[in-house]
Amino acid sequence: MKIITGISNAHSPNEIQAYVEAGVDEFFVGYIPKEWSDEYGWELSSNRRETASYQYREKEDMETVVDLIHQNGKKVYLTLNAHEYNIKQTKLLVKILQSVRDIEFDGFIISNLGLIIELQKQGFEQEINISIGGGSNNIETLNFFKSNFDNIGRFILPRKLTIEEIETIAAYARENNIRLEAFGMAAYCVFNDEYCFTWHGSTNKCFCQSPMYEFRETRPLLFTENWKQELGSQDVGAYYLRQAQLQAEISTMRAEYQKQHPKKQVSGHEMSILHVLASLNKCGLCAFQKFKDWGIEAVKLPLRGQNHKGNLAIVDLARRTINEKNATPQFCQNLMGSPNFCSGQSCYYNYPYPK
Repeated sequence: MKIITGISNAHSPNEIQAYVEAGVDEFFVGYIPKEWSDEYGWELSSNRRETASYQYREKEDMETVVDLIHQNGKKVYLTLNAHEYNIKQTKLLVKILQSVRDIEFDGFIISNLGLIIELQKQGFEQEINISIGGGSNNIETLNFFKSNFDNIGRFILPRKLTIEEIETIAAYARENNIRLEAFGMAAYCVFNDEYCFTWHGSTNKCFCQSPMYEFRETRPLLFTENWKQELGSQDVGAYYLRQAQLQAEISTMRAEYQKQHPKKQVSGHEMSILHVLASLNKCGLCAFQKFKDWGIEAVKLPLRGQNHKGNLAIVDLARRTINEKNATPQFCQNLMGSPNFCSGQSCYYNYPYPK
């Protein structure tokens, strides 16, 4: 089973090489050139990441990275996975893609059906992986794309599917030569991503962050007719003050621990796990063995723009789990070494749905 992860202009060639050596098989990148940002700034992204450090800005930089990845025998995809583009944006995207057509991307990652149709009209024949925004929640969706487009590669399964639902789709996929990809670790989504039209904003927090979490923790997330007013009534200032106090408490606890254990030596693996726990919000390691058994082709680690050391540690955990012949939940939990993290609250696929 392959590992695919994201990189950006924040990653040096040496860091990308380190990802290859750690076990990454495929990469994806975002590209926001001046033509796009002059028109839409960072508020509207073509790939659902509205932050400069998540993107490549110059064609030459991106071309160098693609060449480096190909020299290592790995693949790289260009991400164009916004849920919708208007006519003007679609035309601009096609123009941008024409300008980088000489870069040998192995394919595109796309959500929007209209963009797929337009690229088909323009003669783009690269493989297209259907992003989670494409809503591959069921077998009929897979059949629709496969029957209408000849260059469909993998379907990236939505994060809200249960293990039982993934098993059903995977069984059908094996019988019909359909390739699948599932999320593995990190970047959990509060909502159903394929039906969410908020932004991951850089100048302002997106809807699912900050005060939203506080609201979600204190009340059931049931959207009444007045849900916007209820959310807007939350004391945002008090929320950020509580977060600052919490960070101060954590720093104090760490300092006290160091005083009490001045000679304790932290092993390389322990340090690696500390990096993981610092940067990881959700984990699906315990599902990897099932994914392998069911023939799922790749797991996605959406680490674009995150801490490099933490990313490498996450990749290492994923690769070790994939390489294990029988990666039981106990094996995965032993790798993590954190009973609290593995208590169920951090699991991607451990949903208590009724039978």
